[in-house]
Amino acid sequence: GSWSGGFSPACLGRAQFESRDQVKQPVADRPSAVAQSSAATQAGVGAAQPAMSGRNDVIPTIVVEAYRKVAADARAELVRSTASGNMSGTSPFQAVRLSLPTFPPVVAHAPTEFNKDGDKNIVGLQVLGKGGRKCVVYGMGIADNSMFEQRMAQEGCETHAFDCTILPDSAAVRGNRFIFHDWCIGPSDGKLNAGNAYLKGGSMQFRSFSETMESLGHTTVDLLKFDIEGFEWNLFETTILPARLLPEQLSFELHTEGANPAAVPPHLVRGKGPGAVSSLFLALHDLGYRVVAKEMHPVDSACAEFILVRVDKV
Repeated sequence: GSWSGGFSPACLGRAQFESRDQVKQPVADRPSAVAQSSAATQAGVGAAQPAMSGRNDVIPTIVVEAYRKVAADARAELVRSTASGNMSGTSPFQAVRLSLPTFPPVVAHAPTEFNKDGDKNIVGLQVLGKGGRKCVVYGMGIADNSMFEQRMAQEGCETHAFDCTILPDSAAVRGNRFIFHDWCIGPSDGKLNAGNAYLKGGSMQFRSFSETMESLGHTTVDLLKFDIEGFEWNLFETTILPARLLPEQLSFELHTEGANPAAVPPHLVRGKGPGAVSSLFLALHDLGYRVVAKEMHPVDSACAEFILVRVDKV
């Protein structure tokens, strides 16, 4: 479907499968709790156990500094690629590096490992929605696949699914633990929607991200997932990048020029090559987001799936 929980027809069609230091640091240089947790796992430090040890364990400064260097190098590569533009023969995602390398058990699987539908590499599933911790998840794009939304609801998160292209009695959303809303998040644009084979007939509802949060009584969103067949470019431009309240994690599939036109209207991804991808990720980096997972589809090079986590409030 057009807004599926895992890799979309745009990617499948071609193959028919087609401590932190005490001194305040700039946002771009600050390590997050996720970074420290991952660093602890890899460095053998382990999680803090104040109840047992009577002290708060900290991540060694050298580990924190190493993570800062990784993020700085990743940003520098995005700057270089943005300046170079759309170089022919280059993978559109080549310049996007893991700026916050994170490995199991902090995430489910290796950060560059292509995985099955619904099993996204979300950070901290072992704590989201657990132990009284409130967790709010928004899933944009269902079509006939709500595996992701079902999984997040089962994990204890208050999960909301949004899709204006299907009806409330659709099999994918009927009788599930998550809450379904038959509107799309983003602007209503007739020209933008031209050629979208997934839009159902009749009147469709569109609401902004801030309107959606307000109507549902949310002040924070822990995770925003979207797989919307090329419409993500407009979503970033009009909704995410200028947002006042940003989600803590983003899980999305990014489609670029050359994606399967049967699933992705070509005008949505026209000109979306390496330069455009690098410019987008540079903007996200400067909002405080770091790339935790980058999963290239094994067949179709025009799309990839990403997980980003926000390291600090800006």
